[in-house]
Amino acid sequence: MLHSTGIIPPSSPCFLGFTCFFLMFTPFTISNIVASAAVETIAVIITFFLVKNSYNAEIAMSCALLTLVIQEIVYSIACRNLKAFVFKQGFFSNKKLNVGILIILITLSV
Repeated sequence: MLHSTGIIPPSSPCFLGFTCFFLMFTPFTISNIVASAAVETIAVIITFFLVKNSYNAEIAMSCALLTLVIQEIVYSIACRNLKAFVFKQGFFSNKKLNVGILIILITLSV
C-alpha cells in the first residue's frame, strides 16, 4: 500500500489506493468551471429561444449546439493556462490544439 512508504499518510482519504482526482480541484478551479458552465448554459438557452422564434425547433437545436461547440473552442484556447493571459501565451502556440480545432471546424462545416 502507498501509506506504508510514507508518501500518503494513513489519515488521507487515498490510503486505500484510490486515485484522488478530487484533491486536484482547488476552489479557484471549481469556481472557474462553474462560472463558465453558467455562461455557456445561458448563452445556449438564449440562442435556442431566439432562433426558435424565427425558425423551427430543429434549426434552433442545431444553432444551440453550434453555440456550445464554439464556446468550448474559445474556452479551450483561453484556459490552457489559468495563470497567464492568452495574449501572453499566443493564440496558436499549441499545435495539437490547433489541429483539433481545425478538425472540429471542418466537421461543423460539412
